[in-house]
Amino acid sequence: MKFVHVAALFIVALCQAFSAEIADPHKVFITATESLKKGDTDNAAERYEELVDAGWHSPELYHNYAVALQRQGDTNAALLQLYRAWLLKPFSNTAKSQFLNQAKEVSLSNTRLSQTETQAAALAWRTPLALGALALFWTSLILIILVRKPLVRGFGFAGVAIGLLLSAAAYYFHQAAPKANSAWIISPEARPLRASHAKGSPQLTTASPLTQVAIRNERDDWIYVQRNNGSGGWIDEASVAKLMPWR
Repeated sequence: MKFVHVAALFIVALCQAFSAEIADPHKVFITATESLKKGDTDNAAERYEELVDAGWHSPELYHNYAVALQRQGDTNAALLQLYRAWLLKPFSNTAKSQFLNQAKEVSLSNTRLSQTETQAAALAWRTPLALGALALFWTSLILIILVRKPLVRGFGFAGVAIGLLLSAAAYYFHQAAPKANSAWIISPEARPLRASHAKGSPQLTTASPLTQVAIRNERDDWIYVQRNNGSGGWIDEASVAKLMPWR
């Protein structure tokens, strides 16, 4: 009985210590980074993944996680992490160049590269464009209503037109930005999309590595994904990773 009590106390203490460490993401990040510097890539990648799974997001976290994955030879997953870092800092030339360098290494197609650049631009510009359109539209409308001078009213009408165009551009970028269910196929080879969530299920089509998909359903260790062309199917969970939990 005494042994049972000692074992129980040890387990409780261990759980508390682990929980306290998880509660301090900065400490976990520092520990992982020290492991990475020492060459302990497996431990570093595990700790970075732990932070990501717990919902912590930062460009530095994703960059370091990418470095750990690169050293493990998981180039597709590393590219995803560099893309996440770039999406969090879409105006950063450094984050963009790191992603593009990795994209060359994995031979990312021009079509998919264009898609990633559009999404980064969307996240960078949709809010400034929307605010600019709103300010310009209402300022111009007020000028049209209050000022009777033809020249000023002419500028007002031009401002309204430009404001509407900026609104259209902001809406386009809003639609182009990644959604909460946006994901990538990160498997190193093409994966089958099946009719049901089972390995023996009929294969509908295949999804190439780094194809962007939308997650529509999840069951057990399977995810139902849909491509931009509307086709979809079930794929094993390990082959898919969400871009980011966008709000």
